[in-house]
Amino acid sequence: MLTENLNLIEMENSKKMMDLVYFGYAYETDSKKLENEFMEEIKVKFPECDLKDAYDEIKGYRREVILPEERKDDYYSWVFAFGWAECSLSANLMMMGDDANSARKYIAMAKSQYPENFKSDDSSM
Repeated sequence: MLTENLNLIEMENSKKMMDLVYFGYAYETDSKKLENEFMEEIKVKFPECDLKDAYDEIKGYRREVILPEERKDDYYSWVFAFGWAECSLSANLMMMGDDANSARKYIAMAKSQYPENFKSDDSSM
């Protein structure tokens, strides 16, 4: 029991903000639905995840994603595989900036971990 508690404390201490995910504005009809879908999906894949409400009247519905550092690769490959990259600030910055190699790495990981989420190159023939 003591060991389990120490492991939980250690995991909580290793958590950091991984991402800021944008869902849209209150006047957009699907924004809140998109936010709820994301929260449901991420909690299934990453039950240890903390989601902090980061709503802002100007920037709209947003969530901070807080995970243990060791889940970083799993998180970003999941973001790319399941279509959340366009909502993810971190993924967008990776794709646009000097960190494009990281984006390619996570996309490659996503293709190997979740091949069913990617169209085969042969299907276009």
